Amino acid sequence: MSTPSRALLRWQACLGSAGVLDGRQRGQDTSSIGAEPLVVLLPASIAEVQECLRIAGECGISLHPISRGRNWGYGGPRVPRAGVALLSLERMDRLRHVDEAMAWVELEPGVRFADLAAHLRRHAPSLWPPRTGGPADGSVVGHALARGLGAGWPQSPSETVTGLELVLADGRVLRTGVRGALQGLRRAPLGPDAGGLFFQSSLAVVTAMTMQLQPVPPQVQELQACIDDDGQLAALLDALRPTLQRGLLPLTLQIFDACEVAALRGPYPWAATDGRTPLPAALLPTLVPELGGARWLLRGILAAEDPVLLEAGRARLTTLLEGRIRRLRFETPCTGATLAERPVRDGMNQAWWRTREPRGTQTDPAAANCGLRWLAVSLPHRSADLLRALAILESPLAAAGLDRCLSLRVLDGRALIAVLALLYDGEDEAARVAADDCHGELLSALAAEGFVPYRVGVEDERPAHDLEAMLRATFDPGGVLSGS
Repeated sequence: MSTPSRALLRWQACLGSAGVLDGRQRGQDTSSIGAEPLVVLLPASIAEVQECLRIAGECGISLHPISRGRNWGYGGPRVPRAGVALLSLERMDRLRHVDEAMAWVELEPGVRFADLAAHLRRHAPSLWPPRTGGPADGSVVGHALARGLGAGWPQSPSETVTGLELVLADGRVLRTGVRGALQGLRRAPLGPDAGGLFFQSSLAVVTAMTMQLQPVPPQVQELQACIDDDGQLAALLDALRPTLQRGLLPLTLQIFDACEVAALRGPYPWAATDGRTPLPAALLPTLVPELGGARWLLRGILAAEDPVLLEAGRARLTTLLEGRIRRLRFETPCTGATLAERPVRDGMNQAWWRTREPRGTQTDPAAANCGLRWLAVSLPHRSADLLRALAILESPLAAAGLDRCLSLRVLDGRALIAVLALLYDGEDEAARVAADDCHGELLSALAAEGFVPYRVGVEDERPAHDLEAMLRATFDPGGVLSGS
């Protein structure tokens, strides 16, 4: 009997037939990166995770841990290379503790955004539910571990994590952060803090996370404005930088390229373009008429303790934006609780931008053969750097027949996160190859300018530096975990 067959029998004895799936049942993504898993393992407890790791180590098979595998376009439920088994923690879905008064939660990787939001609505309505433009059935824990970006508060959920429960490759259980009476209240323990080692890595299997939540703001006001072109956007960012660095104006901002707005609305106008790609510049304004020919759409939310402070914030922001944007519109103020009840815009709709069939009621972009691969990089919050990055994008995107479906997350006035969606027809092999080539070219060109990746997909890459190799040798000398 082959080694994989022996491992499979032992995993089935441990997890039961329902806990071991054929890799073909889960190994699909909107991109072609990575490989189909050898097998999918679904442990439901720490003890089962430990046993899965023990069997993998004894049989010489690597495991790739995921939370739920809904990070479409980054690899989803695929593994970094052939022969690797997928360890999905979706059955570990307990909300272990919610402290409304002290605003923190401990939860397992299988807890979905929708699950946490529903629980908070019923039992802790004063807390803002973590949100994302991605799928509602995505993992809160997995999203934070990948340093995914949030919608509303916080914008960077990973920065609110105060502790992790981990199973190391040898089966030992490790807990980072402060425990006991101060669990969830302090982000750093006494002495060295190892928690950061386990973000965007597979040095261990994360089985629980403690994270702080944001109390719902009493007053909020949504806003949007149009920005004519790249040059006007660059000047606006420079003007906003000092205010954002001071952190005295409670504000979230996201800026969307008009192509991104069109893709979110979809579908691609195949008839009007006679099947050509990328989208002709003259056609773009007709797809997003509310922008009046502008290239960028700014959206934001102001927050305040009361209507007086909200009005002061609105006046300050209006002054900052004056002469730098047009069509500035503030929505009617409302309570934060009212805003929290509204559904998040479905950011996954853009995955269907280049498909030939309409989305309809479909929710799984991989099953619908959508073509989507993300490229996310960090940029300095400076006009010159933004313009240089935008110039780098232009030629490779055009050569690959891809649209500039780009959004910018404006954070603290020091760094921006630029997220580019490479959208193509997933049933067109030539389009897929062109998108993959474009992704590699852009990643290299941006990195050469110092614009490093913010997130990467499931890829079989060597450790990026000596420290990572040393850590892997310490935590996983036998290579039980995939190293992605």
